[in-house]
Amino acid sequence: MWDGMNGMRKDTGCGEGFLRALPWLLLAAAYAASVGFFACYGMHNLDADMSSEMIYADLLNREGRLLTDSWYYSSELRTVSPVPLYQLGLLLFDSWHAARVFGTALMLAGILASFLFFARRAKMGEAGVYMAAVLAMPFSEVYAYVGFLNGGYSVYLMLVFVLLGLVLGLADTTRRLPALALIALLSFWGGTGGVRMMLFLAVPLAAAYALEAFDAMRRHERLKDAMPARLRWPLTGAMVAAAMTALGYLLNDRLLSGLYDYVQYDQTGLAMPQSDLFFAQLTGIA
Repeated sequence: MWDGMNGMRKDTGCGEGFLRALPWLLLAAAYAASVGFFACYGMHNLDADMSSEMIYADLLNREGRLLTDSWYYSSELRTVSPVPLYQLGLLLFDSWHAARVFGTALMLAGILASFLFFARRAKMGEAGVYMAAVLAMPFSEVYAYVGFLNGGYSVYLMLVFVLLGLVLGLADTTRRLPALALIALLSFWGGTGGVRMMLFLAVPLAAAYALEAFDAMRRHERLKDAMPARLRWPLTGAMVAAAMTALGYLLNDRLLSGLYDYVQYDQTGLAMPQSDLFFAQLTGIA
């Protein structure tokens, strides 16, 4: 930093270092506060959904499985869920609350790590770290339920962030085939959980890139000019994600529905406060 009065450059290394570290310190503090709060008071935040997740995890541990046909799955088959984290917690701790805290800490860490991956690919810089610090806190009733109390949809959030990051990264990376393979695998897995990933990621993302490609072709005479690599490869990734998510959903609808007991999406409805409906639609709860 230049000192105009003395005509000398000041040594601001410590100050600049602190400013660079500040967003990460805020992120760490927010994460620690949220996990600490849940460890101290999470035992009071318990309902039928949260209890059933723990009972289901214990049942799977006793059967030595990741899915079982001796359970009624209510509104969706739990192929995309944090239950394996609870299973691990129950193997490590005798206390069910300790197992829940362990699983919740890992879920929140997964949300933050996946978002930071997306933020890096989206070139957000420091703003991405500040946004991650916000995500580390229960900033709304619905998000608190998704990420902290129940966490049932936390894995979907992780998939959304990772897939968005992978698709955006196709514009810059030279390792496109491995990235496409990972997009296909994760999208297929997300689709096996039901129609949720189709509604709030696969279809909107593919439609957005298709619209961008259509606009580019409208403005250029030659396809080569309209579809440079920075558009062509993310468009390909978005289409792969949509196709593989649809394939996973077909597996859920046509095969898994005959092997396990759960209510299909066309048999369910939604009832929740209007104030949270918009965020619920964004996160796929609605």
